[in-house]
Amino acid sequence: MKCSNCSKEILSDSEFCMYCGKKIAVSDDVRHVKLNNIIFTIVIIILIFCCILLDYKYTQAKHENDFFDKSAGIVIDDKTKYYHTYNCEVFQNTKKGYWIYNVEAAKDEGYKPCPKCH
Repeated sequence: MKCSNCSKEILSDSEFCMYCGKKIAVSDDVRHVKLNNIIFTIVIIILIFCCILLDYKYTQAKHENDFFDKSAGIVIDDKTKYYHTYNCEVFQNTKKGYWIYNVEAAKDEGYKPCPKCH
């Protein structure tokens, strides 16, 4: 870009000419580009923040689910003597009642891990 006063080459985002000191009139196009860049940057920052938050929530939920699967045994009232995890297809497809034991208590009661989910 050239200075309208001294015709020397200056940076396109200059507010003043570095040679003659004249204030440079900023065109609407330059203002829109700057505004668009600011908006784009804000949107990217918000998206990054959302990704970090979702990853944190996912990690927290996965940790809780893993703890439940390792610590709890779901015993279905079906006389099979197996305990299941929450996501086990056998447990998910049952219409029968069930109990939840901690794994040690389930083993003490004679229950074994389900071969489909353990």
